[in-house]
Amino acid sequence: MATLRLAEQLEKDRSVIRINTMIHANESRKDKWRHYAKAGETLGQTLEQYPNATVVWTSISPEAAGHFRDVRTIFPRLKGKRVIAAAHWGKFAQIFSHPLTRWSARRLLPGLDQIVFTAPVLSEACAAWLPEGRRVVIPNTLDPEVIPDATMVSNRIEEGVRSRPRVLFLSNM
Repeated sequence: MATLRLAEQLEKDRSVIRINTMIHANESRKDKWRHYAKAGETLGQTLEQYPNATVVWTSISPEAAGHFRDVRTIFPRLKGKRVIAAAHWGKFAQIFSHPLTRWSARRLLPGLDQIVFTAPVLSEACAAWLPEGRRVVIPNTLDPEVIPDATMVSNRIEEGVRSRPRVLFLSNM
């Protein structure tokens, strides 16, 4: 959802080209590698057509396997481009200290112009590797129209259990 919302916001006053790197988790390892290799090729071809494009990379991975996938398929296509990465994951800083990824993750940093974090605490966790000017915080917020006022919350509590379940999603915990 965050990726979709970001693209929709950018499209209000910019031309946006979307390259979908998502794949279903139940795909075979071979099919996943084939998919990501194809996404890397598509990215490379697109950047050849738009050499001055800024890349907003919303799927940079904090996981070791995803990191190596990115290093092999996506990152090589980004050399010489303005790249803004978005770190959605609370454990993103671990990529810089994990025994398998700490060296390669640190070598990727010069190729990233900025990394956007959804909370100050996530940005601060990467301060040892990224200077303040390259870390940007854009709070992960809810739209005002979905936040109920105190009276509505009290009424819902008094009503008790409903037939339809309510879901509360909390992130950055």
